Amino acid sequence: MLGTNGIERMRIMQGGNIGFGTATPSYPFHGLGNNATSIQVVSNSNAAGIGITGQNSAAPGAGTGIGIFGATQQSGGFGLYGANLNTAGTGILGIGNNVPSYILPTGGAGGAFYGTLQGAYGYASGNGGYGMYGKSVNVTSAYGVVGMANNVIGSAPTQGAGGAFMGNSYGISAYQYSTTGQTAGGYFIAGDGAGGAFSTTLVEAFSSTGTHYKIWQNVVGTVATAVPDLKGKPATLHAPETPEFYFQDFGQGKLVNGKAHIDLDPIYAKNVEISEKHPLRVFIQLEGDENCKGVVVKNKTGTGFDVVELGGGNSNTTFQWFVTCNVADAKIGNRISKFADLRFEPGPLSESKEMTK
Repeated sequence: MLGTNGIERMRIMQGGNIGFGTATPSYPFHGLGNNATSIQVVSNSNAAGIGITGQNSAAPGAGTGIGIFGATQQSGGFGLYGANLNTAGTGILGIGNNVPSYILPTGGAGGAFYGTLQGAYGYASGNGGYGMYGKSVNVTSAYGVVGMANNVIGSAPTQGAGGAFMGNSYGISAYQYSTTGQTAGGYFIAGDGAGGAFSTTLVEAFSSTGTHYKIWQNVVGTVATAVPDLKGKPATLHAPETPEFYFQDFGQGKLVNGKAHIDLDPIYAKNVEISEKHPLRVFIQLEGDENCKGVVVKNKTGTGFDVVELGGGNSNTTFQWFVTCNVADAKIGNRISKFADLRFEPGPLSESKEMTK
């Protein structure tokens, strides 16, 4: 035992355990203290020195040995804390899979992690937890998380973003595997500037009633593209949207002695629903011959239709045709997506929550 002022400060047990602040050390080196810092090791004589090191030196295997373990029970505490006081330094460096070399970020980082399969891995088991959480408090131009794959640099909006992801083939990949309820591969929220959400958009989504959507939004929005105007600046075009889900096709035909038959493209016919409940809708525009008496559409089937001139006419004029049909139900993965009977179905549910960490 070692002590000062009549107080025991350190004890070495017969088995070799050394303790300070405790008379019953449970580990080879066991310290307890009530100061802000219980143990501090400083290496200040060598710029490449190490303050403290821990290693499990057991032979390589599938064990669960730990080099250094840190834990705390405080809600605002840290199990393991690393800080570099240089403005371009890195707080924590983690290396897995015996990676032989690494490159530290030139501007420094809170943590830098390297591995052959996973550079960094985060796991959370609690409801509402985060496997990995990234946040930047700069309000003008910063990123919460940046992910780059395939050794690309890429680009990101100058205004900053919650996440910026870049890759050679895919910038970002999202996957959902539930087969029940409302699900989506991507979930996007637009805020109202006051901490609330006014719009939720789902990508690669299924509704709770069994319909698949490429893009699905819970408030009025537009599907749009842009084309160059006469000065070369982008001008917006909007896609039409309807209460029901339709596929459309267009073509040209010609009356021969007042009659014509149009065969639908078999690929088109295979993917639409044509029935008494969901009729083939045909629109005709005559061209060229103002003496034609007009036409009527007859004999509509699942594969085509006839165009016949009124009043027994025998014109030989061309016409444009346009068909619209409800999309047939389809198997998407292991689920049947209901398409044919859609009409003003309920919109997606918003399940967003505020993340304040």
